[in-house]
Amino acid sequence: MMKTIKVTQEVHSMLSEIGNKKDTYNDIILKLINEHNEQYSEEFEDDQADYYNKCIEKIENEDYSDIIEVDFDNIDEELERLESEGIIWNILKNQQNYS
Repeated sequence: MMKTIKVTQEVHSMLSEIGNKKDTYNDIILKLINEHNEQYSEEFEDDQADYYNKCIEKIENEDYSDIIEVDFDNIDEELERLESEGIIWNILKNQQNYS
């Protein structure tokens, strides 16, 4: 069953620019939907999910031993400080240990 949708001339032109000459508008819209779904359905790998779940569990158990205070008003300086203190490296290393 086919459905008809109304679009403005501007949207029609934009859709035409996205597709190839042989693409139907159905193909173009499906392509856009698939790209949207890929962008918003990113899943973690099992090891990443395990790491984040362990972090969440620690916070839920009020274990804040791994929490680092960061001043977001000066994020660039904070990142440099965390890198110079080796904190960012340790976080990445710990995350890899869970994999």
